[in-house]
Amino acid sequence: MSSAITLDSVLAISPEIGLVILAILVLFFDRAVKPNEKRSLGLLTAWGGFIILLGTLALWYFFDQPSVEPIAYWGGMIRQDLVTLVFRVMFLIALIITALLSLDFKGVQSGEYYALILTATVGFSLMAASADLIMLFIALETAS
Repeated sequence: MSSAITLDSVLAISPEIGLVILAILVLFFDRAVKPNEKRSLGLLTAWGGFIILLGTLALWYFFDQPSVEPIAYWGGMIRQDLVTLVFRVMFLIALIITALLSLDFKGVQSGEYYALILTATVGFSLMAASADLIMLFIALETAS
């Protein structure tokens, strides 16, 4: 339970890092895309979420097999166990489904909408991984 930054501690929050990078990409892509091609923002969000989902499952399978005993990282604020994996997978699947269902609604086809969905998913994922009350509060505020 040390607070030193190691490869394991960075891999513990790699899905959240990927979601933040994807949100930034969506916002930049929103500025570059033409107004009649805004549907591609939802596709970028869905495909990015799918890649992050595959990366999350690959990291758990190859580097850190899910265990029943939680492993604490980042000074005891983040935990890694099977419950965290299940909830992260559920939230990523919900992100993908929401992005795909939002493709044909003209009123929500903006980069801000998809960035808000991505940051809410970051908050939900951090709530599932939180092992500290402060981390739970920060994750709840991020999700809201």
